[in-house]
Amino acid sequence: MNDTSNRLYISDLDGTLLRSDAMLSGYAKRKLNALLLEGLRFTVASARNVHSVRALLAGLNMNLPVIGSNGAYISEFKTGSPLMINSIDNDVAKEIFSLIGRHSYVPLLQATTAKKTVSTLTKSQTKECSGTSMSEQQPETSVCAGLPM
Repeated sequence: MNDTSNRLYISDLDGTLLRSDAMLSGYAKRKLNALLLEGLRFTVASARNVHSVRALLAGLNMNLPVIGSNGAYISEFKTGSPLMINSIDNDVAKEIFSLIGRHSYVPLLQATTAKKTVSTLTKSQTKECSGTSMSEQQPETSVCAGLPM
């Protein structure tokens, strides 16, 4: 293998690394694992949450963190534990909720911990989160939209 010690390879999942059925082929898994064993520095960046990424890439021996939720989370691949959370500024989040309320839209709220991702899309639950942003809450104890994390 060529010397890749000074290179980092990052791949998207959907439409790139995964097949059209959103699965990683056995061939790709075997080849990537062989390259990883030889020292390839490889990870993925995806719009998917880390739990979905981990499920899709199960059996891949990656040791670098993965980028999930369009960069909102950088997490350990093996455990799903967040290393970095890029949350929305509290003032920006409050303005977004205000705009949503004024236009009678219902947002999709998502909260992610090392163990799971919870999403909700109901008006009654949305009202419970309108006064706070997720960045004000601790990821392991977040309660948003009445859903205990």
